[in-house]
Amino acid sequence: MGINVTLTEMMPQIVPRSLDPDIAKIIETYLEKEGINIALGHPITELKGENGKVTSAVFCDGTEVECDMVILATGVRAELGLAKSIGCECGRWAIRVNDRMATSVPDVFAVGDCVESYDAILRSPTISQLGTTAIRQAKTCAQTICGKRSRFNPVLNSMVSKVGNLEFGAVGLTTTFAQQNRIRTVTEKVEALTRARYYPNAKPMNVKVICDIDGTIIGCQIIAEERVAERIDTMTLAITEELTCFDLSNMEFAYAPPVSMVTDPLVIAVEEVSKKFN
Repeated sequence: MGINVTLTEMMPQIVPRSLDPDIAKIIETYLEKEGINIALGHPITELKGENGKVTSAVFCDGTEVECDMVILATGVRAELGLAKSIGCECGRWAIRVNDRMATSVPDVFAVGDCVESYDAILRSPTISQLGTTAIRQAKTCAQTICGKRSRFNPVLNSMVSKVGNLEFGAVGLTTTFAQQNRIRTVTEKVEALTRARYYPNAKPMNVKVICDIDGTIIGCQIIAEERVAERIDTMTLAITEELTCFDLSNMEFAYAPPVSMVTDPLVIAVEEVSKKFN
């Protein structure tokens, strides 16, 4: 399209909540090959303009980049004024609710970006400001109000996205976040293929698996040009069921040359990480 694009991120990597630096680097390299300029660790501190139109963006180090358009994605922060005004108990980030989406005030329910969720791995409050989370919370809330039994489960913040031809997804904890929470990790990253090696149009697939010191899977990150979402869903189920890398390496996976390797990339990854345990 002939558009000169600069992607900025105040953190030293892109997608810091979901990806480790080594996986994020793959995406950064891809974007640069596509002609996108990347500025990491450089937050924008000022936008300049004339006659109601933006003309440039100024970074924290004083660098100024001319531009015709700025798209901001600065995250979400819960607005808690209404909830607090009626006495709802709030946590560190948002409104506290139970697994039926009920607040501390009788007959008052809350769902979506304004509520805290419960982390399935850390077993502590977190935020899960994702559309898939909001939908599940809304269903639980509606069923509860209608008198049906329903429970919103703890979250793993599984995500998938696509930029250009590249899909990427993640679920559970990153190595960085796990270590920040004093969880000792054992990890492995492998490169496999999305189809049988001899089959036309097989694409590279990078898989990183993160386990705790007992071998229990606590995170997974995947990058490929196809078939990422379904494997992230598989790992979401594996983490929810607290499977170990040894458990997953012995599970049965479907196979046909047009859609998978005879040994699935997930199995290759957990087999490799299993070798690091006695």
